[in-house]
Amino acid sequence: MQNKTHRHLPKLLSLQNRIMAWKQVGEACSEKEWDDTTVILEDLSKVIKECTDNADIPIPNYTLQLYNDYYKHYNYKPGEKLASRRTT
Repeated sequence: MQNKTHRHLPKLLSLQNRIMAWKQVGEACSEKEWDDTTVILEDLSKVIKECTDNADIPIPNYTLQLYNDYYKHYNYKPGEKLASRRTT
């Protein structure tokens, strides 16, 4: 029997890596942004664990859209100032 992976798992892992890389420039963001990313990573880790445990678990569309927004927001490029990017 072949191990089945969740269809969104690779993208979720990519988002997690992107946010962790973004946090590496911690002094370039505010304390609120730092706390926000911590909460996002905790939530994302739970979803990744659920997807790893059950490849057929559905992820609501609004959650996928939110994660897509996060993926766009946490697009870090070296040398870019981060503090001015956050709008919410």
